[in-house]
Amino acid sequence: WYRFCFNLLKSKNAEDHFFVIAGDKSQDIKNNIKHGKAPWQGGGDSYPEYRGKTLAIEFNYRNSKPINDAIDSFVACAKKLGAELDIDLTSDPELFLRGTAYRGGNPPTLVELSDFSNNGECQAIGDSIKDLIENKNISEVDIAVILYNTRIKRYYSPHWKDIYYSLIPGIDRYFSAQGWEPPAVLMYGKSEGVTYGSRRGVTITTIEGSLGLDFRAVVLAGLHPLGIHEKARTLKDFVSLTQDKIEAFKKNINFLYTGCTRARDELTIILSAPKDDSIYLDLLRTAMQEVQNR
Repeated sequence: WYRFCFNLLKSKNAEDHFFVIAGDKSQDIKNNIKHGKAPWQGGGDSYPEYRGKTLAIEFNYRNSKPINDAIDSFVACAKKLGAELDIDLTSDPELFLRGTAYRGGNPPTLVELSDFSNNGECQAIGDSIKDLIENKNISEVDIAVILYNTRIKRYYSPHWKDIYYSLIPGIDRYFSAQGWEPPAVLMYGKSEGVTYGSRRGVTITTIEGSLGLDFRAVVLAGLHPLGIHEKARTLKDFVSLTQDKIEAFKKNINFLYTGCTRARDELTIILSAPKDDSIYLDLLRTAMQEVQNR
C-alpha cells in the first residue's frame, strides 16, 4: 500500500508533493520498525523513508475521555514498572504519544474472574456482551471481543483449571444459547469470507488482527497466557534480566495498549488471573484504580 500510494503521485520530486504517513510506534507489536521492516523503511532507493520528520496529533478523536485517561494511566504505570525492572520505556519520545480526548463517556469496566477456567472466562465474556446490549444499548455489530490468545495446547498455569486453553468454542455456545447472530470471526485462516464491512454480529478478533480498526465497544480478553511463553509474566521472572525478557515485556505492554485503544465508547477488560499472578493484569488493575481515585 505504501508503494501503491506513493506511485500515485504525479511527480516524485519531493519539492512538488506532500506525502504523509500516519502511524503509532506503540502499536508496532512485531517490532517491524525497530528491525527496519516497516513498509516505508524497505521500499528501495526510489522510495523515501521519511525518518525524523514527525508531527504528533494533538487530539484523540477515537477514544472517549474516560477511556483515554485510563490508557494514559496504564502507560504511566507501565513506564514506572519498567524503571523498577530496569527496562526503559521512556527513551523514545515518539513511543506512546498521547493526544487529548474530548468526548464524554463511561470509564472502563474491569471484570475479575472467580472461575479460572475456559468456561469461566467465556461466561464472563458473554455476560459482558449481554450487558453492553441490554443495559448500554449497543448493537451487536458495534461490539468486538478482542483476544490476546484463543487457544493453547498443553497449557499449564497453577491458577487455570483446564489443560487446554480454549475460548472460541465456549463463546460460540454462549452466543447460541442467547440466540444471537453467529460472531464474525476476523482471524487469519478462520474468517471464512467475513470482512470488516460485511459483519452482522459481534466481531471476534485478535489484538494483532484489530490493528487499524476500532469499535464502539470492546471486550478485551484472553489475557491469562500473556508472557508465559517468554517466561516474562511475574515479577520473579525478571530477577534475572535478559534481552529476550526485555523485548517480551515491551511487546506485551504494546499488546495491551493496542487492545485498549481499539475502543471508542465502552471498554471492558476481563482479568483472568488473580492479583500478583500476572504483572500485566496487575498493571491494568493499578492503572484503573488510579483513575478512579482522582
